[in-house]
Amino acid sequence: MQGDRSNILFCVGDSIVEALYLQEVAGFTLVNAGISGAGVRTFLHRTGNILPQAQGTSVLLAIGINDAWDFSAEAWGAEYRELCTQLAADAAKFIVQTVLPLEKHPLWGGQRLPFENIAAMNDIIRSFAKERGYCLIDMYAHFADKDGFMLEGGTTDGVHLTDDSYARWRKYWEQELPRCRKGR
Repeated sequence: MQGDRSNILFCVGDSIVEALYLQEVAGFTLVNAGISGAGVRTFLHRTGNILPQAQGTSVLLAIGINDAWDFSAEAWGAEYRELCTQLAADAAKFIVQTVLPLEKHPLWGGQRLPFENIAAMNDIIRSFAKERGYCLIDMYAHFADKDGFMLEGGTTDGVHLTDDSYARWRKYWEQELPRCRKGR
């Protein structure tokens, strides 16, 4: 593809991104690269396929929930930083998004939800975005209640968003993406 591709928003993420059915948002044409079950390692192994398609576009990375169950801050942080570095290399703009909060359910898929790991991941994301000058969209802060859980009724199963939550997401992106387009 030729010409200015900076108005394309290439969204890299997991099933939450995959189910984001948008074609356009805040003046961007959306390319959805969400993969169900994906984590940071999934995309580290696929950057050879992604990078040529994303070159010159604005790239948004929204990933982490699938990594939260088997989480080491040191290992995940290093992999997240490497993925960001690779994706940002040829991007017109690079945007990172915090991991959404989980709804207050005792179990998901027979496992205890890793609430504390989400906070640690978001600390890594926020710190790295600040260090590198990446635009940060703090979806966690926008969707968390006073106790740090997803707003009541915001998910279908404790993790995946309801239609109302996707509408809230889009509205927040409409507000935040123009700031990112301008630089930070």
